[in-house]
Amino acid sequence: MLLGLKTKDGDEFWLGSQAKPVPCFRGGLCCTDYLVKLCGQDIALLSRGLGTTKTALFRKYVKKTPVGPVLRQNGRECVFLSREGNGVTGCSMYNFRPEVCRNYLPSLLRPDCQQGLQRLGKSGKLLLPDEMYLSPDSAEGLLACIQDKLPGPEK
Repeated sequence: MLLGLKTKDGDEFWLGSQAKPVPCFRGGLCCTDYLVKLCGQDIALLSRGLGTTKTALFRKYVKKTPVGPVLRQNGRECVFLSREGNGVTGCSMYNFRPEVCRNYLPSLLRPDCQQGLQRLGKSGKLLLPDEMYLSPDSAEGLLACIQDKLPGPEK
């Protein structure tokens, strides 16, 4: 699959079929479309991070399933997903998130990431990187990934 980006001036750039991971744009679809399966290390990390016992963690945040423990959901969303007024999402356990979440690599080619960007851009206005990211480093990371794929200046 090819991914194209269109600038506000109408210029189009095609990124090809391989995209590097990018900083998360916090669309939240990965936290609504997937169940987070937990291993023993995740449970210990969450317990420490939340300052709670494993028993209390299971009672409030973990559901036992035939495939093992998973994080509970509020409707279709992870219990730790938070929503901000502008549609951007956050993770209230980000600093001690489970391994499956740490290993999830956002990319401009992931359908859920593309849908998240579309959802964020529904207001009809140009969505700027500093509106998606909490830190300038993350915004610069996205721009560096895109610039790496864009054609250089003509000589």
